[in-house]
Amino acid sequence: MKILILTGNNEYCNLFCSNIQAKFINTYIVREESTSKLKILKKRIKRKGMIFVLNQLLFQILICKFLFIISRKRLKFLKYKIEKNNFEFKNQFHVNNINSESSLKHILNIKPDLIIVFGTRIIKKHIIDSINCSIVNLHFGITPHYRGVHGAYWALVNNDFLNCGVTLHNLDYGIDTGNIIFQKSIVISKYDNFITYPLIQLDSGLKIIFDYV
Repeated sequence: MKILILTGNNEYCNLFCSNIQAKFINTYIVREESTSKLKILKKRIKRKGMIFVLNQLLFQILICKFLFIISRKRLKFLKYKIEKNNFEFKNQFHVNNINSESSLKHILNIKPDLIIVFGTRIIKKHIIDSINCSIVNLHFGITPHYRGVHGAYWALVNNDFLNCGVTLHNLDYGIDTGNIIFQKSIVISKYDNFITYPLIQLDSGLKIIFDYV
């Protein structure tokens, strides 16, 4: 089976891709480059307003940095469970936008049997309609209860422990609305927090994908 990963460019995406390529030899990657932080801020301000964005920035600057400091040992342990092959990626292509013609050209040239989406912007209809194989998405949250970002965090805020986890679903035109293939709850310890949740979700999500493929 020829697998194609459509992914972003951050630490979680690196961990994801390294595990998939270590498990499945015939794996390709189309990696979307990160959007500049300034562009992201401008879009968020336009969509959410200045006060909302300022609160987000303060959270990232103050709270997240503090959590990184106090969670160093826990982060090291969780990463050690997941890390593979020093990120020496093979068959990798870089694109500025996953919805670009360049991206579509790479996808069609590879002719994959399965596409796994993880960590990209929303993939548009014309890309989905041009692809003739199964497309699945790994989402950090239990749908339909928690779509969008930080699914584990919002589940825990609501004391909704059963719906704190990950979902593998078919990709459609909506945001995390595709048919559910498999879902798995995660176990959160007293040593975990907003910073460590994604690594626990990634570990569970990889296991789901290995069983699915």
